[in-house]
Amino acid sequence: MNEVILKLRGETLEYSHCFLLGTGKISDNQIIEFDSYYELLQYSQEKKGKKLYFLGVENFDDLMLIEKVRKADKKSVIVLISQFYNLSSHIRDFNIEALSIVEPVETVEKIQYYVNRAVNYTFFNDSEEIEINGDILDLRDILYFETDFQHSRHIRCILRNGEKSYNARLRNIRNLHPSLMTSSISNIVNVNNIVDIDSAKGIIKFERPDKIAYLTRTYKKNIFEKIKMNSNLKDSE
Repeated sequence: MNEVILKLRGETLEYSHCFLLGTGKISDNQIIEFDSYYELLQYSQEKKGKKLYFLGVENFDDLMLIEKVRKADKKSVIVLISQFYNLSSHIRDFNIEALSIVEPVETVEKIQYYVNRAVNYTFFNDSEEIEINGDILDLRDILYFETDFQHSRHIRCILRNGEKSYNARLRNIRNLHPSLMTSSISNIVNVNNIVDIDSAKGIIKFERPDKIAYLTRTYKKNIFEKIKMNSNLKDSE
């Protein structure tokens, strides 16, 4: 595996041991130069049997790259970097296990932030805690997150005992830990704390009988695949 240096508009991205899969200029000293962030078309790191791909999306046709990567490597984790507005609305039909959507990114600092976050999320996130706006939460206490509107900046975290409110977007919560998964446009659930699913009614139950999350058909398959090994789960369908 070659050690390389990635540079964006002349500034170094601190990320090495990468394979370059797409376009870019490779000089003799293994420095890869990109003129703009969406020229970071594809690169991956091989670790723990997975490959991480960054796909730059300049137009809708480029979304077909997702299917090509998934067919070639079913264990891949894909991060989209795009100038599209509301890119997530265009990719709901793609069945991808772990997909991080990066909205328009204009600075090297932001690129570096998303690179690090994706790498940590994919390969190194064994922590039992997450952080939201400086507040540390124990995953064992989290049942699910909910919001009243799909694009609202206000979310509620439902805990084993009580709940907390945050100024944050629901879509960003999913990337905080692999056990947090989308179950509907208004819910993200902690799959480790699910005790029952009623598929007919489209609801997810937890140890708190007064609290339920919703499950829609779009996300049903991924939820069941993630928790099929949980012995305490039974489908009421």
